[in-house]
Amino acid sequence: MNWVLDAVEMTKHPYKTYIGRIKTTGFDFLGYCIGSHLLKAR
Repeated sequence: MNWVLDAVEMTKHPYKTYIGRIKTTGFDFLGYCIGSHLLKAR
């Protein structure tokens, strides 16, 4: 991800960025449940 952002001359916000493993239960983002196996609309 960092390489892609560098290529387009963009940066991540230092306090609003977390890079790590997704929880086994996934997470909700803009009405979608994003997980390691499925992407479901809620």
